[in-house]
Amino acid sequence: MPENSELEAAADNGSAESADASTISSEVFIPDYVPLDLPLSQWEAHRSQELLEANGFGTTATEWRRAAGHPSGLIRGAAFYLLSQQPDPQDEDLFRQGLDDIDETARALAAFGLYQLGVETATATLEEIAQLDVNAHLAAPRAAGLLAEIGLPEGVATLEQALSSRESYIRLSATQFLPAFVPLQGQSDGAGNTVDVWEYYCLALADSDTQVRALAEMQLREIGSAEALAVIEDCAGGG
Repeated sequence: MPENSELEAAADNGSAESADASTISSEVFIPDYVPLDLPLSQWEAHRSQELLEANGFGTTATEWRRAAGHPSGLIRGAAFYLLSQQPDPQDEDLFRQGLDDIDETARALAAFGLYQLGVETATATLEEIAQLDVNAHLAAPRAAGLLAEIGLPEGVATLEQALSSRESYIRLSATQFLPAFVPLQGQSDGAGNTVDVWEYYCLALADSDTQVRALAEMQLREIGSAEALAVIEDCAGGG
C-alpha cells in the first residue's frame, strides 16, 4: 500500500480582487501529510485544504478566494479546486480570470469551476489543455479527467497516452483520474478512440511501478462493482 503523500506528489464574503496582495507571502509551504483514513474520492479536497491552511489560508470560501490570488500556481490550483466543489455564482468572475492563468492546472480547474456554474463554453479550455503533450504537461491528464467528470470522453486519447508514458510519475498522475472515466465506458470521443476503462485498469495493475499498481487496486476496491472487482481478479499480479 503506497503512502498518501507519494500518491499525491504526482498529484488542491471577500474576493481575490479585494485581497491585500502584500499580506500574501510568495513562499509555499508543503505540509507533512499524515495518512488519511478517508475514501480516495475525498483525498484531494482534504489535501487541498491542508495545503491552503499550511500557507495561511482558512477553511471558508472567502479564504479560498483570497488564496486564488497567491503567486504560486500550486496554491491557486488548490483554491480553484475547492471553489469548484462548492460553485457559487459570485465566483464566476474569479473563474473567468483563472482562464488566463499562467499555470495550466489552475487554468483547467478554473474552467471546471466555470462549467459548474453553467458556462458550457468553458469546456473549450479543458479540451485545449488536454491536447498538450502529456510528457511535458501534467495538466493534460488532469484536464482529460475533468472532461470525463462532466461526462465528455474527449480526453480519452490523452489518458491513454499518459498511461503509456515511460515516466512512472506521469502514469501515476493519469491513474488518479481513471475513476472519472468509469461512467464513460464504451463511449467514443468522435476521433476513433473508445473508452475501455477496465483495460486501462488492467494495464495499471500490471504497471512496473508499485505506486501505480497500488493506486489502481485501491480505486477498483472503492468502486466495488462486479466489473471492477473482476479486473482485480483477472489482472492483478503483473509488474
